[in-house]
Amino acid sequence: MKLLESIISAFSVLRGSKLRTILTLLGITIGIAGIIAMMSFGAGAEKLIMAEFEKIGGPSMFGVYRPGHIRKNGRWQRNTSPHHLEMKDLRDVLAECPSVEVATVEDSYYINLGIDGKFQPTYLRATTNEYQAVREWRTEYGRFLADTDMDFWTKVCVIGSKIWKEQFKGEDPIGKEVIINNFGNNKRWLM
Repeated sequence: MKLLESIISAFSVLRGSKLRTILTLLGITIGIAGIIAMMSFGAGAEKLIMAEFEKIGGPSMFGVYRPGHIRKNGRWQRNTSPHHLEMKDLRDVLAECPSVEVATVEDSYYINLGIDGKFQPTYLRATTNEYQAVREWRTEYGRFLADTDMDFWTKVCVIGSKIWKEQFKGEDPIGKEVIINNFGNNKRWLM
């Protein structure tokens, strides 16, 4: 009977001081809502960060890079080592490592890109068709590189949205010719 008497006594005290009861309940509600909100924000932020991390490969991706400059004898100097990875090495990794799902190569150059006689300095990235899957890139117009482009060394290129907006003024770039001028060597490519 003591439990029933305690419950009745508690309700009578709560009824007797209504303002204190309401303020206590309000404080508890605000505290719980704040904790839930903070946990939701944290989970949302974690999901957003992981999505951005996945765009650059995520935790299951690794890269092997050959730096252009190395620190030697306390000074930075150009990396003149003749050793570097080749396309044969990429094929060997894919053939000999069953846990590797996809692999690609990447090399970068600063170039002058010419469209309709107007040149703009930009950044060229030489790669393979698997690069799109690795980086999760999407094309707005046309397509990314294909196996046939790689097999036959087709002179095609994929441009980024900045070049598309600045050089093509938002028009369809498919089939247009671009000139890649890298230190005096002009190379013509089709979109």
